[in-house]
Amino acid sequence: MTDTAAFRLDGDFDYIIVGAGSAGCVLANRLSADPKNRVLLLEAGGRDNWIWFHIPAGYLFAIGNPRADWMFQTEKEPGLNGRALNYPRGKVVGGCSAINGMISMRGQSQDYDHWRQLGLTGWGWDDVAPVFRKLDSHFMGDTEHHGAGGEWRVEESRVRWEVLDAVIKAANEMGIPQTADFNTGDNTGVGYFHVNQKRGIRMSAARAFLKPVLNRPNLRLETGVLVEKLAFEGRRCTGLRQCRTGSGSARSRECSGRCRSSRWGMWSASTAEARQRTGRCCTSLRGCTPCTSRHRCRTSVRPAATWRSSCP
Repeated sequence: MTDTAAFRLDGDFDYIIVGAGSAGCVLANRLSADPKNRVLLLEAGGRDNWIWFHIPAGYLFAIGNPRADWMFQTEKEPGLNGRALNYPRGKVVGGCSAINGMISMRGQSQDYDHWRQLGLTGWGWDDVAPVFRKLDSHFMGDTEHHGAGGEWRVEESRVRWEVLDAVIKAANEMGIPQTADFNTGDNTGVGYFHVNQKRGIRMSAARAFLKPVLNRPNLRLETGVLVEKLAFEGRRCTGLRQCRTGSGSARSRECSGRCRSSRWGMWSASTAEARQRTGRCCTSLRGCTPCTSRHRCRTSVRPAATWRSSCP
């Protein structure tokens, strides 16, 4: 890859989405559904063209592998005898949904209702449940709690082990009820989880929401682009600082301009975390070097959120 190729991102965009993780893939899908919206999706990791991103047991090879994982760690915890814990985060198109255990889990309704009570309007359980149903392509079909027409496939676990059945039986004997569905808003019980798979293949957010629409002429995906920070004038986003990663190196530039539109770059997932945690532009392959700002260019974000560069 030449320097010119590495730094040229020409085009006019209404939305710039930072991070092609679970949220970024959904955002790109929904925003580009309107052909009037020109959408640019930036991802610091690479494409999910590795077999272990798709075979369900592949998370054993992806987690803890710098090709797929940001390799974060927690601070040392006194209560854990000074140990630091690994904190896997996906570094690939699809984000954590490309490397996690594929468990389909919405959480407790009480948590959502508590957020609403704290002032987070629109995040109560009754607010989000219809959105969950809309996303679902559930093996149970169209029910009170699940949908059948969405993109994200949910299936029964294909694994049934005698030892797990024994654990379920023991829990029942202790008075813990058995449940066939943990996604009704009440997680009480014991049973097998539902999983984000389709016919034994992982159903990541990229596979569900992004790949089916990448042929849209108003949607563009760029991988290997790490956004380090957003630039603001007051409360208006006017640019961003990013570097192109790959080939064992990291190259940086500053992008700035004037924004006269209410539409601005959207932040999704762990791009800033990577910079803060590692002190580097990237944590990609061997030889990744600290950001050197060897290339600088001007990028303007105008009413059509123009993204242009003319780096040497």
